[in-house]
Amino acid sequence: MIIPENFPYTDNPSRDAEKIVFEKLKEIFGNEKDFDIYYNVEIDHGSSSNVYRDDWEIDFIIFNEKIGILIIEVKGGNPIEWIPSEGKWYSTTRHGNRNEIKNPIKQARDNKYALKEKIEEMYGKKTPYIPYGILAIFPDSGLPNSLGAGDNISNYVAHDEINNLGKIIIKKMLEKNKQEDFSGSRVRLFLKQMFAKKIKFELSLKSKLKHQNKQIIEYDKHQLEILEVVEKQDRLIIEGRAGTGKSKLAEETSKKFAQKFKTVLFVCGANKPFKVQLSQIMKDIKNVDVFHFSGLCKEMYDKAKITAEEIEEVIKDKNLIDLPIYEKHQRLLEKSIEKTGIKYDALVVDEGQDINKSQWDSLLMILNDPFKSPVYIFHDNNQKVYHESNLDLPDFPKHPFILKKNYRNTQDIFAAQKSFYKGESTTSEGPKGESVKYFIAPTREIAERKVINLINKYIINEGIDKKEIAVLTGNNHGTGTSILGNYFSKESNGKKKDNLYFVKAEQNDEDEIVFDSVRRYKGLEREIVILFDLEDALNNPEEMYIGLSRPKLILDIIGTEKNIDMLKKISEEN
Repeated sequence: MIIPENFPYTDNPSRDAEKIVFEKLKEIFGNEKDFDIYYNVEIDHGSSSNVYRDDWEIDFIIFNEKIGILIIEVKGGNPIEWIPSEGKWYSTTRHGNRNEIKNPIKQARDNKYALKEKIEEMYGKKTPYIPYGILAIFPDSGLPNSLGAGDNISNYVAHDEINNLGKIIIKKMLEKNKQEDFSGSRVRLFLKQMFAKKIKFELSLKSKLKHQNKQIIEYDKHQLEILEVVEKQDRLIIEGRAGTGKSKLAEETSKKFAQKFKTVLFVCGANKPFKVQLSQIMKDIKNVDVFHFSGLCKEMYDKAKITAEEIEEVIKDKNLIDLPIYEKHQRLLEKSIEKTGIKYDALVVDEGQDINKSQWDSLLMILNDPFKSPVYIFHDNNQKVYHESNLDLPDFPKHPFILKKNYRNTQDIFAAQKSFYKGESTTSEGPKGESVKYFIAPTREIAERKVINLINKYIINEGIDKKEIAVLTGNNHGTGTSILGNYFSKESNGKKKDNLYFVKAEQNDEDEIVFDSVRRYKGLEREIVILFDLEDALNNPEEMYIGLSRPKLILDIIGTEKNIDMLKKISEEN
């Protein structure tokens, strides 16, 4: 092995001598599996080094795990001279220019000590015995008949000896190998780590996500300019697809209303986990009550202490008496409002598409003036999922500018959603981000193992915080179908588990990984989302639309080959 594989300075005449040696060493040892050759390497010792040098560049290091290390210094030019009266070395170029050079043997010896010191620094007290040799090569000049008493002719190779370089090198290395306990394999790995390791300078995934989040926060500030209309209109409908900032605007509208009115009701669609999240965000604003629609109906029903007779009065159809309890709560909302006398000064509704006409008629009755009190509705205008025929929003004016910029998803994640959206044209203003990744898993067990592997990669390898990751299943039965549900507990049989621990969507604000169904995660988001078990979800456009729009920055999709192909095919339709 020779590193680099090819001579890198072909257009630099000052390195012609090194090129001659490089090509010769490659010819002799390039295919010898027991030899490693490193050209033009640098060693950094910092200020702690005991070896003084202006630089730490070594021309060649030759290594053999049986006989040791040879340090080679190459000097070009003819002649090469040592002038004792000056204490200097000189080399003359082919153009006749005479230049001062460093003492080649001293340079090689210093490089030997520099390398030795570096190895000892890395190994510490466990530094293995390593035989070192040095050699100076002058490819353009000849050897003198004799040297001074302080030098040895065997330390030099000149033009006439180049063709015999292989034998000279092996002989030179063997004369320094006086022991048989040389741990060459360990040293070989160390040298490869030092001089043959691929290095890539780039931002860590954690740093990239942090930077991308800053971009989103900056856009949040810009988006809030829309709320200037709050001062001008009492009733308004604001619409846009997932990722256009509707929920952020709904939060800020509630806060603005809280400054103007004594009591504000904030209803966040039909999803309880989303309500829990918003309650946390709004907890310090005492005059704003946050509910999901069913939760509000139950709260009012319980406070009203509705009797059986009152139920029969409202639900006159005997066939409806056996309605699910939450539907009874909803049908009795208006009666509950009338009985409790609870009223609000203003109403903000997010995910307004989840509330039907009869529910709107009842909900507006909770206002002090059902016809004039301020009401702001934020809803998703995805006609592929929320058909206009099913949308029964109140007859309020619409904000003149539909939210047309998606900035809370990366561009690739936005593109993955496009086939599950139909409506006003929307552009992606989010960061470029990472590509959406697809992983084929033929069985649920394999998919679950892949989920664990991805979590370990993000947490252990990339240093991502657990609170940035959500794992969502597309199975109609939710988390109960997966063995990953075992990780909802920190203990098993009284013994503490490993670091892997999941929480449900209601705990999205906690510093743990969320594991829940796609549907229950509606309205929520995290930086990284892992989707798996999509067999059921692929038959439900709303489910896929929700799942694909939950990640802000990274989306990993795990499924069977059939399901991944189907998803990719759907994504390519638009």
